[in-house]
Amino acid sequence: MPSDEQIDRLNAQVERLSTEVAQLRQRVADLERARSLPTPAPTLPPRAPVAPSANAGLKLLNRAGALTLFIGILFFFKYAVDNRWIGAAGRVLLGAFAGLALLLAGQWLRKRGQSIFAQGVSGCGIATLYISAYAAAGYYKLINPVSAFLLLLAISAVAVILSIRSSDVLLAFVGYIGAILAPGLFRYLDPNIWSANVWSWFGFVYLLIIDALVLIEAGLHARRFLVPAMAAAVALQTFYLINPQHPVVCVVFFLAMAALHFRPPKNNFAEAYVIGHIFVLLAGFRLLVFWFGNVGSIEARSSLLSESESVLLGVYGLALLASAVLRKSSVDRVIGLTLLAIVIGKLYVVDVWLLTRVYRISAFVALGLLLLASSFIYSRWKQRVSS
Repeated sequence: MPSDEQIDRLNAQVERLSTEVAQLRQRVADLERARSLPTPAPTLPPRAPVAPSANAGLKLLNRAGALTLFIGILFFFKYAVDNRWIGAAGRVLLGAFAGLALLLAGQWLRKRGQSIFAQGVSGCGIATLYISAYAAAGYYKLINPVSAFLLLLAISAVAVILSIRSSDVLLAFVGYIGAILAPGLFRYLDPNIWSANVWSWFGFVYLLIIDALVLIEAGLHARRFLVPAMAAAVALQTFYLINPQHPVVCVVFFLAMAALHFRPPKNNFAEAYVIGHIFVLLAGFRLLVFWFGNVGSIEARSSLLSESESVLLGVYGLALLASAVLRKSSVDRVIGLTLLAIVIGKLYVVDVWLLTRVYRISAFVALGLLLLASSFIYSRWKQRVSS
């Protein structure tokens, strides 16, 4: 018979073995549970972000390289022409081939992730195609002006379509610039193809359509810088299209342009809103020239126009301050104060020397009252305007 001490030792060993078996079972269950869970994918180390300064430098180098390459192509054409290496048709075909090659190279680079480098190459290709099409009609008379105009529009349309597909803002800019320049180049190709009346109406309607398309694309793709850049290009082209015989058409055009920029599609760009006010002022200035263009002597006409322009700026600035109070618009406040600052600067730097005595007195009195009214509005409702 085993002693009591031996029995106690055996019981302790059994308890210890039972505990170890339970622990082993728990470990096996944990291993089976872990094996049934999906294995997480290995995480790659995050890619170091590109510094904004490096990205800006890359874009600047790319744009400068594309422009330099384009100028180099023009110099080569000039050198080939001077040495009579190739004929007129050969020059145009060589330019077209170079433009297509650059455009295809840009698309190839974009598919491989070199988007910034592809922008400059594609933009240079579009510009080369554009110049080749114009040269075919303007210099070498290989095609007629109508065909050249349609070709210029087609090249511009290709640039815009590619820019939409690849979100390439530079291509969009090049495409719309080409579309805006096309009517003016067409007029140089054949100045007698249209009468002044037809040309004025066509130019204004054409530029309205182009500007509407720019605003639509800028709204859909949030390309904010397209709005001020293209509005400036349209405005410059418009001054070229202005015909003294059709001031009303010009005023209507400026007001229509303002309406487009006051309500841009999708996104309410602050830049577009500011440009809309600029077009309203341009319409007002054109209307003043129309009204006072034949009044009195040249000296009286100059004084009257200068005073009227100052009063127009002052009244418009005061109206914008009132709008800022009613609409609680900080943008209206900034524009209104900017216009009033321009009026003050013009009054003391230009008008005081340019205007004759009667116009100088009336200008200072009228603008003084406007400025006092503006200061009253600003001080009375400053809290509401600044909110």
